[in-house]
Amino acid sequence: MSERLSRIEGSFDSRIIFRPIVPVYDLLNRILSFGRDQHWRRVLASSTPPGRVLDLACGTGDVSLALIREADRLVVGTDILPEMLLVAARKTRRRQVSIPFVAARAESLSFRSGLFDAATIAFGIRNFQDRSAALKEIRRVLKNQGELLILEFSIPENLLFRNLYLFYFRRVLPWIGRLISRNSASYSYLPESVLSFPPPKAFAHHIESLGFRVLSIKPLSLGIVTLYRLKKNFPSKDGTLKDGGAEEPASPSGPSRVSLDPIPR
Repeated sequence: MSERLSRIEGSFDSRIIFRPIVPVYDLLNRILSFGRDQHWRRVLASSTPPGRVLDLACGTGDVSLALIREADRLVVGTDILPEMLLVAARKTRRRQVSIPFVAARAESLSFRSGLFDAATIAFGIRNFQDRSAALKEIRRVLKNQGELLILEFSIPENLLFRNLYLFYFRRVLPWIGRLISRNSASYSYLPESVLSFPPPKAFAHHIESLGFRVLSIKPLSLGIVTLYRLKKNFPSKDGTLKDGGAEEPASPSGPSRVSLDPIPR
């Protein structure tokens, strides 16, 4: 694993960073992104295949709600912070939709193997304590040929826009975040974690090494955000990865697996 990939990974507990800002999390997302975060989440949701969908690091449930608006989907949201999930649950009640939310670490999911048709992560992969372990666990709970869609911040390639973006990201964004949230650590962490995250091609290469095939890497808003669309590859008897084949068996060790009811047809 590259130095850039591992610099932030495993170095902190994301609950310490995000718990203090739960009450203003949605407001700051709208302000700091100039409202673009909602558009990015809609793009992610519209790109996700139908069926059972696991929304990881779901936070206050915006992606989960965007996913459930699409026809023929059963969505399950998970996040490490119960406080975030309480906000998400209130949103679903107001909208009169049913989405189960589960407090869980992405590195240890209590679902049986091969359960989900797709999984989504919006602005969460940076914050996983063990990114590789989480991706392996996500791969386990996906059906064969299931898709993983990751939405994450990236650094624009255009030099002029990149410089403007970095000035805003390093100087303006933390100041606004501190002003509204009264918390300096959370919004100092954001630019640090993004700048330490690998560029899209390097990250995609790492994901491929864990048993996924890259379907597309799509920059959004001039490269501020990147949408990765990936497909689970299945290991053949000789250990190589390929499409097709049977489902992976559930691991005999690890946490107990939770089955979900099938989607009504």
